Amino acid sequence: MGNSYRHVVFKTAWGYFGLCGADEGVRYSSLPVRDRDTALGLITARPADSRYDTGIFRQLQEHVKAYFEGVYVDFSDVSLDLTDVSAFRRRALAACRRIEYGKTASYARLASLAGSPRAARAAGSVMAANPLPLIIPCHRIVRSDGSVGCFSAVGGTEMKRRLLAMEAQGVLAMK
Repeated sequence: MGNSYRHVVFKTAWGYFGLCGADEGVRYSSLPVRDRDTALGLITARPADSRYDTGIFRQLQEHVKAYFEGVYVDFSDVSLDLTDVSAFRRRALAACRRIEYGKTASYARLASLAGSPRAARAAGSVMAANPLPLIIPCHRIVRSDGSVGCFSAVGGTEMKRRLLAMEAQGVLAMK
């Protein structure tokens, strides 16, 4: 039995980025990687039977490209497909989406925003398994002492630092 998921991989200023979803919304994204084949592998790993469609999420593709050129982009209105996501995970992902461009929050603050103030470790686990990096800006979640902490996406903590630095520059440019 197939599904209606479609995926696309496109080039940004930072590398190849992937999106996967259906008409209901985006289900998966990947952060930029150097080559197209790696991006394709990342985005088709879940669900493996999606089909390639260059036209899917056309406007979102343009917004992602702009973001990686250093332009302020707000992804909070992007429709998401979070079926099969537990209630706590959904709350934590929604809370993360509310962290503004150029700002950060601690894992403890994220847990509190998700309605479970004593679940900082669980909030960290949700961020580590975020199916929609960038769209749900898990890179904006840091340790309570302000240090970057871990980042499970390709590129690890260096990618997280780059994203945060670019957003900080964007905030300065907006002033």
